[in-house]
Amino acid sequence: MALSPDGKSLALKTDRRLQVVDLATGRPRWVVAAASDPRTLSISGDGRMLVVGGKKTQFGMSVFDKGTGRLIRTIEIDRVPYDATFVRGDKKEDLFSEPEFNVLLIAYVDGEVVRYLLDEGESERFFHAPMNIHQTDLSPDGRTLAVGGGKWGQPDYRGGVRLFSVANGELLWEAAMRGFAYDVAFSPNGKLVAGCNHI
Repeated sequence: MALSPDGKSLALKTDRRLQVVDLATGRPRWVVAAASDPRTLSISGDGRMLVVGGKKTQFGMSVFDKGTGRLIRTIEIDRVPYDATFVRGDKKEDLFSEPEFNVLLIAYVDGEVVRYLLDEGESERFFHAPMNIHQTDLSPDGRTLAVGGGKWGQPDYRGGVRLFSVANGELLWEAAMRGFAYDVAFSPNGKLVAGCNHI
């Protein structure tokens, strides 16, 4: 599930269904068919769009208008998307210069993070994290991507949290954890980042 930035609605994913619920009334604003076995769900920082993707899907990833449920774009992918987040900008050289969230960062389990330009319908490899990615979170100022994960198949399943620059993919900070980091999240003020593991 994903909470809208204004706290007034909640996006929910279930098998083959995606819906946005009005939290004041508890009633769905809209319901649409979506990827089977949805894996990732994210709402843009301005609350205009949401993206959903899954393990078994004929749609790849789908971007919807959060207010109406209208399908804006489908994104063809060749691997399972483990997470995705919207960032500001429209082109690589103009990142942060645009007020709208027109760029998607798509994270894959093998550690690769891809930039997808929504207006152009183009993607490019952004950076590769030296870990299997399970969860990402964007800092409140939109400039840092937190990545949680580890290495599948290692005897101790060592994991951790890494912070990357959204501007250029540079590794900014990292912390090891005992166990695989399944979840990661920034605090509302962006000064803290938390990782949750299974030991």
